[in-house]
Amino acid sequence: MKNDFQFAFLAVAVRLLDKYKFNIALNTLIKAQEYYSTEDYQKSLTNALLALDNTMHSICMNKKWINTVGSRSKLINVICNSKLIPGYLQNQYTSLVNILRIDPLSLRHKDHYKTSDDIPEYFTAFALQSTIASIIFLIRAYEDTEKLDLVKK
Repeated sequence: MKNDFQFAFLAVAVRLLDKYKFNIALNTLIKAQEYYSTEDYQKSLTNALLALDNTMHSICMNKKWINTVGSRSKLINVICNSKLIPGYLQNQYTSLVNILRIDPLSLRHKDHYKTSDDIPEYFTAFALQSTIASIIFLIRAYEDTEKLDLVKK
């Protein structure tokens, strides 16, 4: 990342992913950052999305909401339907869901962006920062549900 503010969010996400042993998500997020640093924006975007998918998959597997690998769309639906996000926040969560449904890799399919050199740095930075924020958001919600599960027992 280009500044301390951006790095701070990455550090939080890395700590949370490590805390819950979401190792695949952790490794792909670190790769996304490394590719961003070397200006390989296409690989950075690919790995950022994989990190988000792997985070959602890990949460769903740990909660026993799924038992197989699912698509991003399926994982988002499972997370919404399983009340990872409390009902009173569902309306606010709608905008996050819409962000999660955006696939920055679709840029590759546009005539303008066929290589990493064609993908703007600012777009990759935005996508990476959004992914990191989404990972933090989802893990914090996961932590809350874990606390509730303990209270119910």
